[in-house]
Amino acid sequence: MSAQVVLSQNSTELTDEMVGTLIQAGVIPQNTPIAQIKVFAQFCKDKGLSPFAKEVYLLGFGGVYSRIVGIDGFRKIAARTGQLAGCDDAKFDLKSDGTWFTASELIEKKQLPKTATVTVYRNVGGLRVPFTHTAVFSEFTTGKQKWLSMPFQMIAKCGEAFAIRKGFSDEVSGLSIDEEIGAISDRSEERRVGKEC
Repeated sequence: MSAQVVLSQNSTELTDEMVGTLIQAGVIPQNTPIAQIKVFAQFCKDKGLSPFAKEVYLLGFGGVYSRIVGIDGFRKIAARTGQLAGCDDAKFDLKSDGTWFTASELIEKKQLPKTATVTVYRNVGGLRVPFTHTAVFSEFTTGKQKWLSMPFQMIAKCGEAFAIRKGFSDEVSGLSIDEEIGAISDRSEERRVGKEC
């Protein structure tokens, strides 16, 4: 595998050895085509994210590759614009009358969240503009791992990622976070099955 591709602004190259390290660390899947690795390396350079710090990694489902960015990577990209103006805490199970629950209230009731609503703010023309999204728990949970141990954090991250996408689509359009992997694998599986039919 010859992967001498530019990785960062200072022309650091992603060498064969680096690719091997990233494969061993699970950042790049085994047997990823070199063209995908080059696209991934260019993306890392363009977004200023480090695969070695696991701010971003490549995920493959049925021959379809997705770049996965951690929520901190989303925040980093948005903050780098100089226009990120904060984020509200998640509101769980927001109702049409404006009432909602905190995580601790639902935990006390021994209930999982149904939704998480998050608002992210961007300075636009001198105004602090809100971008809000409600993520539905059942659409993202895999019922495994952190979705079992940290359900509130997981769905809140999905809500925040979508809110950042709404407010900073010029920066993060087409990117996904770890917590959306269940939905991504479902979409990839649907594409694969569609091709077989």
